[in-house]
Amino acid sequence: SMSEKYHLPPEKSFPSTPMAPSSQLRTAEDTLLSQDLLSPSRKTMFQSVIGDISWVGFHTRPDILYAVNMLARRAQNPNEYDFKQALRVAHYIIGTSSLGLVLGSQNGLHLIATVDTSYATHDDMKSHSSWSVFMGGAIMSRSKKQSIMTDSSTLSELVGAHMCVKDIMWARNFLCEVGYPITSPTPLFIDTKSTLKIIEH
Repeated sequence: SMSEKYHLPPEKSFPSTPMAPSSQLRTAEDTLLSQDLLSPSRKTMFQSVIGDISWVGFHTRPDILYAVNMLARRAQNPNEYDFKQALRVAHYIIGTSSLGLVLGSQNGLHLIATVDTSYATHDDMKSHSSWSVFMGGAIMSRSKKQSIMTDSSTLSELVGAHMCVKDIMWARNFLCEVGYPITSPTPLFIDTKSTLKIIEH
């Protein structure tokens, strides 16, 4: 298990979130200047942790995808801080192993989507979006760096909504092709009022 493999503390002391609130991974420039880059053996262990948490995130735990995506960007030049953050995610997975996705649906085949964006998270000040599209009881989740730079959190949320809408359209077209056309609108949940006003107008 990951607990034994990485010598993690008992489940009862697990962190409440995959990443520390408002934690920011160091920029590439800071890393190059720092003296705490991992040794080759610890770098290999860091990459192993990333592989393990990536597998869990992409297969059963969409709640950790943002943290996994951010840490995976550090795989080439990780430092001790990055390593501690990766172990935190692994520890969070172990401590929340009772959480999971419920398969099956009581409501038939309806589409619902949610999206959220973290503004100017990356070194180049680009934002990061994560979204989920629920098809009945199934879920399709993605977490991705935005390809353009926006000058406000409102606009970055709008770009994130656009990214999610592409997956909604794919899901609707797919269901239509396999004989289950969706005729009702697909709700998209966004938590930013200013972005919602732009979309409504």
